[in-house]
Amino acid sequence: MNPAVERIGDYSVAVIPTPAVPEFWDSVATGFSAALHNSPGDTEFSDVIEALLEGSLGLVILADGEGPQAAACVEEISGARGNWLNLPFLWANGLAPLSRLFNFVEEYAYQHGYIGVKWVTTNDRAPVLAKRRGYQQRLVEYVKEFP
Repeated sequence: MNPAVERIGDYSVAVIPTPAVPEFWDSVATGFSAALHNSPGDTEFSDVIEALLEGSLGLVILADGEGPQAAACVEEISGARGNWLNLPFLWANGLAPLSRLFNFVEEYAYQHGYIGVKWVTTNDRAPVLAKRRGYQQRLVEYVKEFP
């Protein structure tokens, strides 16, 4: 099953249909391994794969001639005012592909009637990117882990 591909500058981006996830997963698995390391919570790699295969998470891949340069897992979450598109896990090989991925995801969310996009990360460079893109910080999480 081939996903519909859209061009964004020098990149191609696609929302991967659930049945096609196994075909594309190996090309983005390493990036998501690092993304899990930078994400809040205790999600296991196998949980992400399972959620993608059952369709509770979607997969968006941005690539150039050399292969995938950024990807995101997406999910719909309900809010009091409507549905949000949430990015629980994402990764990129640099700021340019990450910016293009956000361009696509934000436009996709807008075109599909979502009220906005949410993402959470522990990456210490994220606040700069979030502010540049017009995101507002809503929550601060404090965590104490025990040995």
